[in-house]
Amino acid sequence: MLIIPELGASIVATGATASAVRVGLATGCALAVCFAGSATLWWLYFDRVAAHARGGLARSGDESGVLARDAYTYLHIPIVAGIVLVAVGDELVIAHPGAGSTWFSCLALAGGAAVYLVGHLLFRARMTHTTSRPRIVAVAALLVLVPVGRALPQLALAAVVACGLAILAVIETRERLADERRAA
Repeated sequence: MLIIPELGASIVATGATASAVRVGLATGCALAVCFAGSATLWWLYFDRVAAHARGGLARSGDESGVLARDAYTYLHIPIVAGIVLVAVGDELVIAHPGAGSTWFSCLALAGGAAVYLVGHLLFRARMTHTTSRPRIVAVAALLVLVPVGRALPQLALAAVVACGLAILAVIETRERLADERRAA
């Protein structure tokens, strides 16, 4: 699975960037925020998306090979691209947590998270022919944050993105638990 190494690489890059700078309070906060964001990306993939994929493959019958090829190759491209973009944004935040956000850092942090979620939406649509309203709302909010985020320091922007992703994860986990209770 390509997602685990990509998320791991983003955490390693975060650590490498931190080792090259003086670690003070702001950098420590940046490390915590960036790690929380990476952990939330992991949770969003493996809590709901992976379960939808298993169910879609199980129901696909003779089309399972084509479905798996589409879903795990082509449709993972935006997911991986989103992880890479967020990792680049994390490196910027850790290197200069108090710096003002630039177009590039906004695109990397908020735009990267949006690309990641769009990849999830495409993946889910292909696997299950369904979508997720909370993820669509999250993508819209992240896209709004790209131009608006320039008013924030990079650390604050990273924190807003991580908090938004964490809220989405909580909403989806609650939905999953409610679905499981109904099914039992």
